[in-house]
Amino acid sequence: MGVILTAKCAAQNTIGIPDIINYPRDVYNAGTQNRGVAQDCNGVMYFANYEGLLSFDGNYWRCYPVPSRTVVRSVAIGKDNRIYVGAQDDFGYFSPDRTGKLVFTSLKSLLAEKDYAFSDIWFVVPYGGDVFFLCREKIFQLSNKTITVYPAASEWLFLGESNSQLVAQDGKNGLLEFRNGLWSALYQLGNAAG
Repeated sequence: MGVILTAKCAAQNTIGIPDIINYPRDVYNAGTQNRGVAQDCNGVMYFANYEGLLSFDGNYWRCYPVPSRTVVRSVAIGKDNRIYVGAQDDFGYFSPDRTGKLVFTSLKSLLAEKDYAFSDIWFVVPYGGDVFFLCREKIFQLSNKTITVYPAASEWLFLGESNSQLVAQDGKNGLLEFRNGLWSALYQLGNAAG
């Protein structure tokens, strides 16, 4: 005698949910790793890629290497619509030339000679009218056409915006907030009243 088992199954309703498309490396034709991602006001996606700045407009992939042909670690769109990137030992922005092709402008030349050597730029954060770049040793603040350098007390670990505050993490001093041109403790612990 045979037994027949039946089960009632339900599937997720996929109406209105966009397809998820996985693009393998041989389709986007660039480096193996993509670190950061940003989207401009036209919907174009930009990726910090091991071979440069990778862009995707929904149809075409393009890779724009930095002149040193090094890894791009971070990307952000500034209020000026420039595509700011952090790379190994360099940082700057991509903007279109008169033909529409993206061209890289390094900001490293704005640094004093003593600040010229640094490691990878892991975070790029537009904040107010400025753009901040973080590497382990320093945070660079681009304001107009000048750069202010903030050395780490031990090692910069994170940079981001939260609740309209620019926040960084230093390995020695913990979470810091950028206020009035200084990095100060994010939370001031007061004396508890008894």
